[in-house]
Amino acid sequence: MPTHDNDPAATPLPQAPDTPRPDSDSPSTESHDAPRPGGKRPKRHLIRPRWLRVTLKTLIWIVIAVLMIPVLLYIPPVQTLVKDIACDQVSKATGMKIEIDRFRLKWPVDVSLQGVSVLDVSGDTMVRAREAIVDVRLRPLLALDVRIKRLLLLDGYYRMVSPDSSMILTVDAGRLEVDDKSFADIRTSEISLNRARLSNGRVSLFMDVWRKKPQPVDTAASTPFLIKANDLQLDNFTFAMSMLPTIDTLRLETKSLHLEKGVVDLRSNNISAALLAVADGQATYIAPDPAWAAAHPAPVDTVTPPSPPIRITGDSVSLAGFKALYAIKGAKPLPGFDASYISVSDVNIGMRGFFNEASTVLLPVTRLQAVERSGLRVNEGSGTVRIDSTGLALANLNVRTPYSSASIDADIPFALMELKPSAPVNAKARASIGIPDVEAFMPSLKTYTKPLPRRDPLTLALEATGTLASVKVARLDAAIAGFFSLRAKGKADNALNIKKLVAALDFNGELRNPKLAEKFTGPLGFELPPLTLKGSATADRGVYGADFGLRTPAGDLTAKGRVGLSAESYTAEASVRRLNVARFLPALGIGEVSADLSAEGAGFNPVRPRAHTDVSLDLLSIIYNGHHLTDIHADARLRDGAYEISAVSSNP
Repeated sequence: MPTHDNDPAATPLPQAPDTPRPDSDSPSTESHDAPRPGGKRPKRHLIRPRWLRVTLKTLIWIVIAVLMIPVLLYIPPVQTLVKDIACDQVSKATGMKIEIDRFRLKWPVDVSLQGVSVLDVSGDTMVRAREAIVDVRLRPLLALDVRIKRLLLLDGYYRMVSPDSSMILTVDAGRLEVDDKSFADIRTSEISLNRARLSNGRVSLFMDVWRKKPQPVDTAASTPFLIKANDLQLDNFTFAMSMLPTIDTLRLETKSLHLEKGVVDLRSNNISAALLAVADGQATYIAPDPAWAAAHPAPVDTVTPPSPPIRITGDSVSLAGFKALYAIKGAKPLPGFDASYISVSDVNIGMRGFFNEASTVLLPVTRLQAVERSGLRVNEGSGTVRIDSTGLALANLNVRTPYSSASIDADIPFALMELKPSAPVNAKARASIGIPDVEAFMPSLKTYTKPLPRRDPLTLALEATGTLASVKVARLDAAIAGFFSLRAKGKADNALNIKKLVAALDFNGELRNPKLAEKFTGPLGFELPPLTLKGSATADRGVYGADFGLRTPAGDLTAKGRVGLSAESYTAEASVRRLNVARFLPALGIGEVSADLSAEGAGFNPVRPRAHTDVSLDLLSIIYNGHHLTDIHADARLRDGAYEISAVSSNP
């Protein structure tokens, strides 16, 4: 085996005993491997230069200190200190008084506030909350997009007073909870509530138009809000409003209000909802007294440009288990139905396709039930009601009560209510009205309706078109089964001016129960038989005419005549055939009569000099006191206050 004893490469070079081995990586001439006093070796560093190590350590501790600042915010004592400093600084900067009893922050951005109070410098705007817990996502928050993970507000309160004190708005929120899919984007002014629930909420709005100061358009105003509510539930909610001279009191109280897919788009002035369901509550609308409102008109704003109208739509709207009151302020309800004081209970309403824009309101009613204080009860109701600046329109409106029913298609313009001649008339209605409903509507009619049959309703039918200046009635029917019936049609021009009235009417009626008629009208002094009446009537600027036939089991009567009220002129022709007078007036001793009568004249006061009359009577047959007389002719004349009468008879 080879040996290295004589190999110079294996033999270390001799070193001086006092000369240390140079270390090319260290500025120090001291060896790091040499043992220190005590026998411990020095620590070996990855970064050999000491100055570099000290510099890096300093920088690291600075970074740690910076990173620890937000971490310190999660320490309760630090949170209290920061809360006090922040409230102080904001108060000094804004003049608002801000108080927070307790502030807590949990990772990452879960904020809990208790005892919050904010009051602006004028004291007009205030925010309060017993507790608010907000947990938002951190990354979207850096871009001013508040993505909520949790929001809980307890006993919140907001009050705002406009600078001119013309509007006071207060909002109370007992408990507000919002789910983790809701957000608020401050940059785009968009708020989206996926699912939210508000309990014990109250909104109050007071507006004083006389204090309002006109404001020019603010061109630097922020972007209008877009608010969406996918599923919103309000429990024990109250809304109250007053805005004279239009609204004295408007109040809505409900135990439950449910909204689905609601949108408030203030950019396009649209408000919509797929579903709005309100249950168990009451609504009150008190209108100011018309005389007071006329004496206190709202001021006219000539500075602020009018805003475009807000459009409100609802795909499905329902109201269940409600009470409602509409009244004129100070009105004392009269017996029966009083339009100035309408109070209803057990109200159930369903609508599909609600629409409102400015003065236009569309109410497509699919379900209607209500009980009015007068006793009128609506069991079923459906149809469309439209209200706009021109008036009221009813389309396919069907209403049913326990005793009555009605089907109505009609246009009722405000001009018609004001009886303006140019007002259009378009009405088609059928109704069956029970006597109990008539008495509930107007109790004073009980005296007249008491004799009428309770089970047989009054049936009505009406078809009319045109204007008040020229109206055509294609159908006008009225009947009570077993009592009477009346059918008529005609037209009328200048119906509102009796002196210029031009009209024509055809009628056909029947009286089936004369005894019932006597109970209705009172004693007539004669016995009325069943009868039918058919004929026509006319009016022509103060001249009135009639042509009719009356048929009874006791004989027939035909007649026609004309009377001029202005000229005091008249003509008449009448014919009776086999009319048994004894059936009407038995005490006269007159039996069957057949006769023809004609008359003409002028002057309603016979003692006036110009009054004159000519009467001709042909008595074809008459039974008088058991004697049968025939062929009697008589003439009568009136001239200058003197009468002339002549008669010719061939009877013995």
